This record gives sequence, structure tokens and C-alpha cells, in this order.
Amino acid sequence: MSRRTQIPPPNVPTGDDDLFPDLWIEFSSGEATLKLVGELDMSNTDRFREAIHAALSPEGVVMDLSELRFMDSAGLQVILGLTDKLESGSVVIRNPIPAVRKLFRITGVDRMPNLVIEERADSDLDLPEEDAG
Repeated sequence: MSRRTQIPPPNVPTGDDDLFPDLWIEFSSGEATLKLVGELDMSNTDRFREAIHAALSPEGVVMDLSELRFMDSAGLQVILGLTDKLESGSVVIRNPIPAVRKLFRITGVDRMPNLVIEERADSDLDLPEEDAG
């Protein structure tokens, strides 16, 4: 059985709610996955930290970044801080978009010992071959 909990955005003026990414914690098979949708930058890292705390387990935390369109250095700093503070377990990053994956590679985050990046298999993109006849 799975359930999904949204981490609500802070009280913001009407029209400014698009500044905050959707943060979801999905619980399935005993594992909590923090799903980020939208943009992660210095305007919303406090909320990101709260969501991490809610999803953190002794095994670490799993983050699905497949729908995260943008991350700046402030979001990266939160992830780095988390990897530094973990006494056990790991940070698992699932399906980062190419721009975020590049940010991890350039900064060396992808080489952190307790950070694992899992890429989605692109089997969904395999299209049937067209008949040449």
C-alpha cells in the first residue's frame, strides 16, 4: 500500500505560489521518497530542509528529481550538508534531469561516498522500428 503526503508551501501572497516547488513524500513498500517538482533555489531551501527531515530514515533519504526543472547552488548546498551530517545510510538521487546531473558532475557531488545517483532506464523511449517498405 502506498500513500502520498504533500509538504505545503509557506503562506505566500496570491500569485507567488509558483515560486515554491511541489514537494511530495511518497511512502511505498516501507520506503519514503521525496519527490521534487518545479524549481529549487534559495527562495525555498528552508522548505526543502523540512521535507528532507520528514522523509529521513536510518537508511538515509531517497529523492526523485525527475520533474525538478532547475536547481541552483542553494539547493546543492542543502544536499551537500545532508551528506555531511548523515551518520549512516545514504542520499539516493533518482532520475535527475541532464542540467542537474551536470551540476552534480561539475561540482563533484556525484563522487560523494554516501550519495548514489540512480538513472532511469530509457526503455520508455525505445520506439518500434518503422517498416521501410
